[in-house]
Amino acid sequence: MSAEKICVVGSGPAGATAAHFLWHAGFDVTVLDGGLRAEPEVVSDIADWLEKPDDAKLKSAVAQRRSSSTLEKPDLAEKLFLGSDFVYRETERELLESVENADIRASLAQGGLSNVWGAAALPITAQDIADWPISQDDLSPHYQSLNEIIDIVGDNDGLEKSFGTNVVSPSFSLGRQASALLEDMASHASDLHQSGFEFGRARVAVGNKFSHQSEGCVSCGHCMIGCPHGAIFNSAFVIDTLKGRERFTYQGRRIVDQVAETVDGVTVSGHGLIDGSAFSQRFERVFIAAGVVSTAAIMLRSRRENGGSLQLRDSQLFVFPIIRYRGEDDVALEKTNRLAQLFIELNDPNLCDRLIHLQLYGFNDVFMDAITEKLGPLASIAPFILKFLTRHAMIVQGFLHSDYSGSIRVSLSKSGKANLTGEPNEQSEMSARKTQKYFVQSRPHFRATPIPGQIVIPPPGASRHLGASLPMSASPKIGESDLLGRPDGLKRVHVVDASVLPSIPASTITYTAMANAARIVGETARLPEVSI
Repeated sequence: MSAEKICVVGSGPAGATAAHFLWHAGFDVTVLDGGLRAEPEVVSDIADWLEKPDDAKLKSAVAQRRSSSTLEKPDLAEKLFLGSDFVYRETERELLESVENADIRASLAQGGLSNVWGAAALPITAQDIADWPISQDDLSPHYQSLNEIIDIVGDNDGLEKSFGTNVVSPSFSLGRQASALLEDMASHASDLHQSGFEFGRARVAVGNKFSHQSEGCVSCGHCMIGCPHGAIFNSAFVIDTLKGRERFTYQGRRIVDQVAETVDGVTVSGHGLIDGSAFSQRFERVFIAAGVVSTAAIMLRSRRENGGSLQLRDSQLFVFPIIRYRGEDDVALEKTNRLAQLFIELNDPNLCDRLIHLQLYGFNDVFMDAITEKLGPLASIAPFILKFLTRHAMIVQGFLHSDYSGSIRVSLSKSGKANLTGEPNEQSEMSARKTQKYFVQSRPHFRATPIPGQIVIPPPGASRHLGASLPMSASPKIGESDLLGRPDGLKRVHVVDASVLPSIPASTITYTAMANAARIVGETARLPEVSI
């Protein structure tokens, strides 16, 4: 019997993971994907920088591209790739009919939102998976198998207890601000632990697997605008390694509209991104990882009964600055990695019965621009304020569990595109503000204090940590999936992105979505009716 012909829809982290492990299991794999890539001038700028790093020239090109972007800017700074908005291009025309009371992005790019993500990567904790139909033991070997395609760097430190030790030592140092804060926290570790805090170096997906000349991070400091060195994990890199291999086909510029299952296969229907021409292809099995918005729309269009909706659960984002008692000199000139520097986990049932995840950032260009904009004329009239903030200010980015967060309702318009409606959770703002106050109470141990009244709590979706629209269940009902990600009683259609996670933990979701995709692929390959 010949190997099954498998279709993977999407090339984000979960889709690339599925494609990688399906191909290595011996299947004939076709990826259908929007497939947008960065413009030639962006590629040229990277090549020029790699040949002769000229930071001023690169930043000038980035600023010029960003200023000419037609992307509607939200309240919080939107991440672009070296100034290019290709990651989000065509989504309004192809995917979105309306967005109300939500801050959400989708992508039709190869690699999806991993082109611009923050690279924070943690496995799920025992506490957060306790009410899932799968266990940590079910996911653990698949976190390990992901070492084939993704590097997670960090230290074996105070985060070990909750998140294990599946990390490699980073090749780059922490920034001076983060090093000083970590030192202060370590000197008050006992008090912080009694208050429910765990802390350690941020665990981020940075390494040499796909980087230029396998050098990994070179501490160029461009992390927040786009890594020209390719050291930050991007699932597009995984797809690129498969292109040209026997039994692997990549079809870009393809938009999947719906899937239809029969007893012996699945028909995938859609249209071309460029010309709109219809296509229809037949496969034995389909794995959908198109990103949570696209996946929800595909599954709604594929239902036999029209109508209905799905609920995307969010991990509420909140952001507030802190002022360190001790300032650090020349942080603006420091050559260092600018991604999240430290992770702080807050676990106090009196505050919240779910883990609260905090990511701390030192000075970077994006925050400098935000501070300058916030200060307005004061930035030039009183430059000492700006100097003080660059020496003393750090940014805390917090995330709540989906139980304490809003959601986004996904329904279809008459044209088949997605209507997205944010549904706030009254506990979100209360929990975020209580977390900030809790930080204030512990300020002697951090030797830092939040600025009173300064907190940003954006609408649902701003975290980009969404999913659970088709949650896995041991006894699935309509609108739920079985443990192989098969929703609505389907047998040959597997959803493998964050859509099938039963809830959204505060402590990041990409790494867990990838591990779950690998688990579903592995368990599906062992089904007696599947041929390899």
